[in-house]
Amino acid sequence: MLVLGMDSATSACSVAVLRDGRVVAHEFEAMVKRQAAALVPMIARVLKAASSSVNELDLIAVTVGPGAYTGVRIGLSTAQTLSLAAQVPLVGVTTLEAVAGAIGPSMEDILVVMETKRSDFYVQLFRKDGTTGADPAAMNAADLLKAFPEAEVRLAGDAAERAAEVFRKAGRAVFVVSPDGLPDAVWVSRVGAGRAEEAYIGFAKPLYLRPPDARPPSVRVR
Repeated sequence: MLVLGMDSATSACSVAVLRDGRVVAHEFEAMVKRQAAALVPMIARVLKAASSSVNELDLIAVTVGPGAYTGVRIGLSTAQTLSLAAQVPLVGVTTLEAVAGAIGPSMEDILVVMETKRSDFYVQLFRKDGTTGADPAAMNAADLLKAFPEAEVRLAGDAAERAAEVFRKAGRAVFVVSPDGLPDAVWVSRVGAGRAEEAYIGFAKPLYLRPPDARPPSVRVR
């Protein structure tokens, strides 16, 4: 299976091409605001490096959130356009799943916490048996402590250090597995390939856990 994976939902932009689970070509760059200009040229370079074209793909995988509203839309619209143009099935992968996948099998449960750029966190628990504890959620510090009362918490994600301070201040034991984990297209591709039967041409549903920060200006009626 030839898979194109992409991510622009958080504080990075990445693209990968995998053939039967093996990385053929890959680019990853940390960035905050340049994804709109960076993603399509990155896709072109990675496909060229893989000596492949969109028409040869068996699957496209893209992060659907949670993350920055604009970044999620950039990735989704790009992936949907490619999927429709080449008639290649498209599957969505959450940013939390991609970070958890990169950690690999674990002997303990892992709590993935991602930045919201506010005081709260995007959160999901991944159990050692491969299941998830609950659906992804946006939680503030108090909710985080209440939802995860375990004696020791293992954290991953780009908000892991910030969340660790919340647990430490509450007297809880914390182990940070991955302090700067961001979604990577390699793992977007691998997670997506594992759910290829869920793919549809031209469609992947975005995951928004709260409204966007930017809102249209109000209109005054005279």
